[in-house]
Amino acid sequence: MPQELGWNWLEQDAMGGASASTITKVARNQRLNPTDQLAREVVQNAWDAAQTFRAEKGHEFSTVFRFIEYSQAESDALRKMFSTKDLETQFREDFKLDAHRAALVLGTSTVKALIVEDFGAHGLYGHPKLKKDSIMFRALYQMGSTNKDTSSEMSGGSYGLGKSAFISASASNLVLAYSRFRPFHDDKVTRRLIGWTWHDDFKRENLDYEGRAAFGEFFQEDSGKKVRVEPFSDDKADQLAEHLKVTLRDGSLNLLGTSLVLFDPLVNPEDLVASLEEHWWPAIVDPEIHLNLSVVDYQGVRTHPQPRSRRELQPLVRAYEIATQKADAPLASFEKKVAVSFEGFSKIGSIGLVAEPNDDGVGTKDVPKALMTRGPRMVIGNLEHNFQPKSVKIFAIFATEPSAFKVDKLLKDTEPYAHDRWSTDPVSATAESKQAAELARHVKHQFVQEINAFAKQIAQEAPVNPRRLASFSKIFGKFFGEAKGTPEEVVGKSLPFSIRFGTRSLTPSENSQIQLRQIFDVSQSDEILDSDQGGSTSVRILPKLRVLLDEASAGDDIPFTLTEEGSVKKSYSLGDEGIEVVLAPGEKRRFRLESSPYDHKWTTDLQVRLEAVENE
Repeated sequence: MPQELGWNWLEQDAMGGASASTITKVARNQRLNPTDQLAREVVQNAWDAAQTFRAEKGHEFSTVFRFIEYSQAESDALRKMFSTKDLETQFREDFKLDAHRAALVLGTSTVKALIVEDFGAHGLYGHPKLKKDSIMFRALYQMGSTNKDTSSEMSGGSYGLGKSAFISASASNLVLAYSRFRPFHDDKVTRRLIGWTWHDDFKRENLDYEGRAAFGEFFQEDSGKKVRVEPFSDDKADQLAEHLKVTLRDGSLNLLGTSLVLFDPLVNPEDLVASLEEHWWPAIVDPEIHLNLSVVDYQGVRTHPQPRSRRELQPLVRAYEIATQKADAPLASFEKKVAVSFEGFSKIGSIGLVAEPNDDGVGTKDVPKALMTRGPRMVIGNLEHNFQPKSVKIFAIFATEPSAFKVDKLLKDTEPYAHDRWSTDPVSATAESKQAAELARHVKHQFVQEINAFAKQIAQEAPVNPRRLASFSKIFGKFFGEAKGTPEEVVGKSLPFSIRFGTRSLTPSENSQIQLRQIFDVSQSDEILDSDQGGSTSVRILPKLRVLLDEASAGDDIPFTLTEEGSVKKSYSLGDEGIEVVLAPGEKRRFRLESSPYDHKWTTDLQVRLEAVENE
């Protein structure tokens, strides 16, 4: 019988082995920031966990990121229920944390958390004592494994180092995991809850600890000299999970899965939505996958990533559509599809290429935007490239064939644990590793060749000093839903300002109406215009939101409010001259545009124009 519950710090094994500092160093030293790590790894693991049920009737998969702030009473109850006093000494003295970074353990006020939940996934089945036969063991206990065995050919990632993603997203490196799954072999349990925290190794009372602590039920071992921690199961797990405000799961197919509660989150809702769009847009826009992701902010507002609404992604989306469409589908004159071949494989994948005019008016030389993707259609990374004619911009993507499972596996085997590039150096001396490296080398080489050839072809057809071309605008508008009409030529010299659109969401209102909410950043480059303000430059921001009537015209303006984050909200209506701000070199200002309610059937056109303000 269990003696008690709480947190237990694991002693360093007598035979050595990796300490928890291994995984914390991995989390801290990624090339990706915590938001991107979380967006990439957690969704990939959830996707892999859902593949078991793909063939079952009625199966639907989704992943929800829900930000929550517990009330004062709830926070106090959590501290007591989850025995946070067990961690106080180590958090404060050994790891030098404070209440700001560890609110659950060291704080006295309210606690924030990010709850990540997948649905329609197999969950963390298998008692941890089963070791590698247990998904819970491999996902939360084991450190350093890079293999993920799965019944699906569509596996995207790995288990052992994947936990670094949610470790990096928590300032206190603390997570509670609740999962529902089907019985596994002789294990009849269907729900479990366990807690983990990972830190650097430390020494206390002449004992060496590896830096990990687990939360669960205590069982005595070695005549009471040691403690074994077991996860809570079934009803006990449900009771604790209810206080965490996670989704309670009834065991139906689409409620199977895992809830991860990350305390003291280092990510925010708006950046997370933007990151999901940047790293998962191929899976989101692909009708064969239709990845269902959503983010719920602290106010309860749900946002679905909408990569098609981001202008900088639109040419890449079109390139992906070209790469994955049928071979006989019609293409425009500035588009191209090329099949990639490799000896020994009947199918590899295809390259989609799209050209746009360089409309900055000065023919700036741009590096092509070239990306790579495989199943499950996460963006693997950029292809390094340094050639581009001045007259056009090239957007390209290589996508593996959906049925080329061996190609996917070989390319995956060349990736580091972050899955952000394909290496052309074998990771081992095996024949398969050498074949994988050679495949990656061949794909990259042909990718570069095709970009060069396409760029040269388009450059010969494009104007020497291009402006925005009407033919490009007309055809791109059909793909991307932009406002139509006669394109405006770019005149004058380039402005040092730029706009980056972030989160875009549509929320229901009364009487079948909806409201648009758009985040965008306005920034100034380091190469500024001549100014007498010590490098700072004034810019006028002119947003306009209108009803899009047809391909040639826009209708009435829709009222909106424009708010600079951290400032007082101010309303701007038709006829106003926008808002004037002063930007220093490298400075970024974030704005939020919120529309008045409008008919949900309307298509809208949002334009944000910048004008330099001359000082008198």
